[in-house]
Amino acid sequence: RGVLGLISTNSIAEVDSRRSSLEPIKQDGGMIYRAQHSTSWPGQAAVVISIVHIAKEWEGECMLDGQPVQEISSSLVSLEQTEQSPTTLLTNSHLGHSGSKIMGDGFKLNSMEHLALLHEDKNSGNLIRHLLGGSDITENVTVMPSRFVIDPGQLDESEIQEFPAIYSRLQKQVLPSRSVIKDVAKKKYWWRFAGPSLALYKSIENLDSCLVCCRVAKYVMFDVVATHSLLGPLVFDESVVVVALGDDVSFSTLQSTLHSLWVDKWGSKMGTAPRYTATEVLETFPFPLTNENLREIGSRYLSLRQECKEAAGDGLTGIY
Repeated sequence: RGVLGLISTNSIAEVDSRRSSLEPIKQDGGMIYRAQHSTSWPGQAAVVISIVHIAKEWEGECMLDGQPVQEISSSLVSLEQTEQSPTTLLTNSHLGHSGSKIMGDGFKLNSMEHLALLHEDKNSGNLIRHLLGGSDITENVTVMPSRFVIDPGQLDESEIQEFPAIYSRLQKQVLPSRSVIKDVAKKKYWWRFAGPSLALYKSIENLDSCLVCCRVAKYVMFDVVATHSLLGPLVFDESVVVVALGDDVSFSTLQSTLHSLWVDKWGSKMGTAPRYTATEVLETFPFPLTNENLREIGSRYLSLRQECKEAAGDGLTGIY
């Protein structure tokens, strides 16, 4: 008849954390008899926590956020609020991907570093692309890449050595940190991105534009960006989620309150900010049938929102 009290970050009730902790406890007969879903840590740390009390046997009243309920689910909601998690829809599978996990600041260039590499070896330009990050989406008036990136693709070491200025930079600024990590592949291929997200670029290779959002932001905010720049295919970093759709209907749908509520219900969070995970909130989301109303609404909304950004001199987070 033992009991357990647990203090955790509030992510314990979300997606993967829940599936590997509270869910199997419930399935094995454990009873959550008292819980606070989300509350601020009483100290100085800016952390949102959950407090969970679990018993092997419990015959008394269950209390959720100070209110009596019939039963508390592994999602830390009452039994009457509990629904079966949505499953992946085939039409949505592989629509969304996180950007490349670059793992090495030596790959990233500001304007001066970009020009210096070109001055040292003009052929360096063949491997340099524009890099779009999450802050470019949320903070800039116009969504434009603010940095450059060396993109070696799947080149072998002998091939990257044909670009001496780039090879020298990566040797000095990437190799030292990669050589001490445990991951064998990332250490062996230190001159490549740690996670190139090849499926992402394959999904948008025939598109002129695509939808993007910041993976973790205060609000769910989508924008439409071109898939190519003057330097070739755009590179997205891991703070960006890319959706292989670029039309106004899709923008209208994913920017809607309905989708935001879906993300809030079925997605996870970093603190109190939603974390957009495509497998959980995009691949499971039922899109409406295409119609011209959504197309017109999406186009008008996108234009009006850009006017608001320009008038305020602020990015998406600021105006929202």
